[in-house]
Amino acid sequence: MRADYHRERRRRRRAARRQICAACTDVFVPSRSDQVFCGSACKARDRRRRKAEGEPRGKRRQPQPPFLEPDEPPAATGQDESARRRADFLASLIG
Repeated sequence: MRADYHRERRRRRRAARRQICAACTDVFVPSRSDQVFCGSACKARDRRRRKAEGEPRGKRRQPQPPFLEPDEPPAATGQDESARRRADFLASLIG
């Protein structure tokens, strides 16, 4: 049971780290925290584009914040959940 819980937790955390590729704008799950491109083809394509445009070497790209699907609500924290429960409780007392 405990192994199932941890496996599911890792799967959810990994799915929450989705990124948008800096070259092709596809959504991907990075295998490293500093990964910017979805694969080596996109990395090479971006390198060729930067070389053609004359951008200086050594300029590092920063990973974008995690990508959320438009219909996906933001992850609720424990504080948000407790505040919602408190508001529901007070609303039930009022009427």
